[in-house]
Amino acid sequence: MIDQIYQLSWFPFFLFDTDWMGREVYHGDPTGDTAEVAAYDQGVREGAFGLLLNSVSARNYQSKFLVLFDA
Repeated sequence: MIDQIYQLSWFPFFLFDTDWMGREVYHGDPTGDTAEVAAYDQGVREGAFGLLLNSVSARNYQSKFLVLFDA
């Protein structure tokens, strides 16, 4: 139960992270002209892909630590 609540608390951070990539890193605007919207969409996609890689690497390292400590 506590793990589900903990995981739920990360959801707003993930949304902010992808929005931040679209706005600040790619200089996009979801309400701007066509080029700004395209830049924003690309930034959100890249941010989501980065979060995917973060999840995969965390999963891989978790399994290595479980084997290391015989848990």
